[in-house]
Order: sequence, then structure tokens, then C-alpha cells
Amino acid sequence: MARRIERAMALLRCGALSVTEVCFAVGCSSLGTFSTHFTELVCMPPSVYRRHAMRARAGWRRASRNR
Repeated sequence: MARRIERAMALLRCGALSVTEVCFAVGCSSLGTFSTHFTELVCMPPSVYRRHAMRARAGWRRASRNR
């Protein structure tokens, strides 16, 4: 399951897929189970992880434009 979560983290950072789509893309058949395991391993739910990743990307883009 750890490898699936690692892959899910990468997909969530890209931001192109919803949490549900990521869940099924990494081979999980239950969104609830996926979310529980993700939260146990990453210490935050997948939706929160995705939000943080998107904000970090947006901040990085703004910073690089201001150079």
C-alpha cells in the first residue's frame, strides 16, 4: 500500500486528477480505505495534501516570475 500512496502523492501534486480519480488510478477500489491509509502514512487527508501541493506550486510560480 505504501507504493500506491507514494504514487498517489505524485498524482495529487500534479493536480490534474481529483482525489477519487487518483484513488482508482493507483489501484484502490475503495475511496474510504484509500483515504484512511493515505492519512495514516502522510498525516493528512489526500484532499488537504493536494491543496497544500497546489498552493506550493502556485507560490513557486509566482516567486520564479518575480526574478
